[in-house]
Amino acid sequence: MDRVNAILKDLTAFVPEADLDIRRLLKDSEESIKAHPAFGHAALGSVYQIMGNAEKARYHMENAIKLAPSEHVLLANYSSILANLGFYCEALRVYERAADPKLGQMTWAWPQGYVFGAFTTMVKHLKKARKMKFDLKGLDVETAEKGAVVLERTEISESQVAAALEFVGATLRDHKLFYVGPTPRVAVYDEPGQEPFIRMTYSVAVSSSIAHEIYLEFVDRAVKAHVPIPNFLSVSVRSAKPDHARKAA
Repeated sequence: MDRVNAILKDLTAFVPEADLDIRRLLKDSEESIKAHPAFGHAALGSVYQIMGNAEKARYHMENAIKLAPSEHVLLANYSSILANLGFYCEALRVYERAADPKLGQMTWAWPQGYVFGAFTTMVKHLKKARKMKFDLKGLDVETAEKGAVVLERTEISESQVAAALEFVGATLRDHKLFYVGPTPRVAVYDEPGQEPFIRMTYSVAVSSSIAHEIYLEFVDRAVKAHVPIPNFLSVSVRSAKPDHARKAA
């Protein structure tokens, strides 16, 4: 898994199966299933994630979780993989369980919630974590709390937010791209006397013109699918260099 994570953290695009490192990782992960079935499947799920093969990534992660349901880190890994591959609605459902403080993975899984706008779930788990005296140092909790307030005021659910963002994920996936960084950049603006809004910026390692085309494609897909983008939600796709490591899965 360490080798998988080392590759994953700096990736900006899917890697083809013909890549020599990928072929080695596939072979090693397949062999590890014999000794450690659950974590072998998890390793394969992560490798197929790197390739952008969502079907096989899902298959192996679901097998891993079935084989070791008490290994809650696998649930957090699955949420991360789904988020990295742009399946934001599905990632939200897994994240709701994976980030529960009682499972012991909350602080590791925390940033994932920002990828698909899970502000309500994040705050719900945050309240539990504070009661359980978790060390929350280093976590950006303020943005989540502000985001949850905006959702409550506008009576929009996080599921609706994820449904709109799903088209960003699908567009990036079709272009064989990962967003750059551990999460998109999220900023919440809620000043007295002004309409609140949440800005989510997905950075991609392409030119500015291609990033703009990806943004227009996202909007077109959402419109054609008749899925409303909440008025308070401002989404952008920007060109950027990979200057921050992705959260490894």
